[in-house]
Amino acid sequence: HYRGYQAFADEVEGNKDTEVFTFTGHVKIIGRTATIVGSSVLVEFKTNFFRAYDSDADILPAISPGYLLNDMYVKAKVSEGTRREVFSRDSTATTCNYQEPHYEILAARSDIRPYRRAIFRDVDLMILHRKILHLPFLSIPLNQPNYNYIPKVGQSQVEGYYVKSRYGIPMRRDVDSFDARVDYMTKLGSGLGGDYRYGLKHQNYFGLYGLPEG
Repeated sequence: HYRGYQAFADEVEGNKDTEVFTFTGHVKIIGRTATIVGSSVLVEFKTNFFRAYDSDADILPAISPGYLLNDMYVKAKVSEGTRREVFSRDSTATTCNYQEPHYEILAARSDIRPYRRAIFRDVDLMILHRKILHLPFLSIPLNQPNYNYIPKVGQSQVEGYYVKSRYGIPMRRDVDSFDARVDYMTKLGSGLGGDYRYGLKHQNYFGLYGLPEG
């Protein structure tokens, strides 16, 4: 136990004066808002900075109360940051808690800013192990509880198992907005749609559902 954290590892090296510790081998660090498992984790407790290799993190809803409703599971080749911002490389993220997740967001680079925004670059949306969509840039607000930008996973008699996703696409003017919708249903197939708002009053919706696979 140290500064409110529980840490487990095969080996620990550190300095109590600088409060910099390196944990290696079967590392598991448990905090109030996240649990991090990795092959090697460096922690600077004074600055709350960490760097993790081959990490598997369980991020709890306490990190963004009222916005993140379920645990988020993030795997990354390399992750580093503080409580204010976390950068990752070659990462996968999902809120699905199955051993084989129904959906995953694969990103070459990601930038998670708690309470504010999650930014992914060079993104593949994987649904049931199939690549449904590739985007060069994806930004998900974490401070807008009225807009559901976190993929919704569920089941119904008509649709079967489904994943319904919504992605904000940057626009030139602040008064314009475009949300792309990408859904996948085991009984109905894929669905593509979008919400386009231009100006302050005008809004259009379009969609195509039951698209053939392949």
